[in-house]
Amino acid sequence: MKNIWIGCIIIGLCCATVSAQDDSSAARGEKSENTRQLSGVFLEVQHLINNGLYKNRVAISGLAASLSLTERAVLTSANKKQKWPAVLNAAFGFGFGSWAQKDIAGGLVGTIGDTLLLAGNVTMIALLFKNHIDDISKITTDPVIFFTETIHREELIAMCALAASTVVFRILQIVYSIIHPTAYNNTLTRVLNTSKRPLQAGVVSVVGIDKDNYPQLTISAAVRL
Repeated sequence: MKNIWIGCIIIGLCCATVSAQDDSSAARGEKSENTRQLSGVFLEVQHLINNGLYKNRVAISGLAASLSLTERAVLTSANKKQKWPAVLNAAFGFGFGSWAQKDIAGGLVGTIGDTLLLAGNVTMIALLFKNHIDDISKITTDPVIFFTETIHREELIAMCALAASTVVFRILQIVYSIIHPTAYNNTLTRVLNTSKRPLQAGVVSVVGIDKDNYPQLTISAAVRL
């Protein structure tokens, strides 16, 4: 009888061990499946960001809710735009800084604008040489007389306008390449919900009561918390 009891105890322990192993394997399998699903969501969010943060911000915000804070922080860090390309816009123009920031619109505007201004300046210089070829030597000997007496007033105004336009457009490129990444990064942080101000909405309702204690008017307003 004693041997029978010992045998039963051993069998019970074996069954408990097998059951625990099965539960552990099932838990690991479920965790792996969840990890694969989250990895898929992570990649999908990254794909949507690549295709356009602003146009996909609603879809990104919905998917980001299923990601962990660490994953959202990784996405935020990986997709943030830097401000240092503003130096390229300052030094070279032609939208180089915007292209470095992967800002297609800013890059196109900078490239086209500086190309047109360069063409205008080159054309202006060529016309000056053509119209005043005999007086070109005065540029080095007496530039004040050349610019005040030799060239026409209309030519001087056109030169000043082109020079001012070139300087102003270069300044605008610099400012834009600083403002654009700031706005983009703020939107990215807000959409991925990694900021201190979560992307949530609350509802405030105001109910009017008449003299008989019946609701008379309800006004609802959605607010961002």
